[in-house]
Amino acid sequence: MAKKKTPNGVDLVTMVHPQSAAAEAFRILRTNLGFTSPDHPCRSLLVTSPGLDDGKTLTACNLAVVLAQAGHKVLLVDCDLRRPLIHRLFGLENEHGFTNTLLHKRPPAGSIHRVNQGLSVLTSGPVPPNPAEIISASKTRVFWQEQLKSFDYLVVDSP
Repeated sequence: MAKKKTPNGVDLVTMVHPQSAAAEAFRILRTNLGFTSPDHPCRSLLVTSPGLDDGKTLTACNLAVVLAQAGHKVLLVDCDLRRPLIHRLFGLENEHGFTNTLLHKRPPAGSIHRVNQGLSVLTSGPVPPNPAEIISASKTRVFWQEQLKSFDYLVVDSP
């Protein structure tokens, strides 16, 4: 697989430098998630923060990679519907994605990209005029429930 860098040239360390201290920090995060509630494991994770450029996208991507490296089926979803970046990080097209799936009732399977063993990515799709309405719609809740039938983990990047 080609080296994966952000538009600013930052590595997805878990793919490019898997033996680095930074990659190990993501593996520790993965392990700690398993201990948060052993009887009811957390299978969907939303990565968010209070400000721009805090590293949400890099955190979501690297966490999704280490979950997949551990043998889990992971769907990484770009729900930053104003400034989507995940498609750039993985070198994917963004013509079809999350917004198409919800707005046009398009089956998600046609928009999901399999990146490597265990890791799939659903890009944002075209930037909509009303991101908040899409995210809060009842069909979005149904969408998450449906994806949990096919994936062990959902990792969601948010604005």
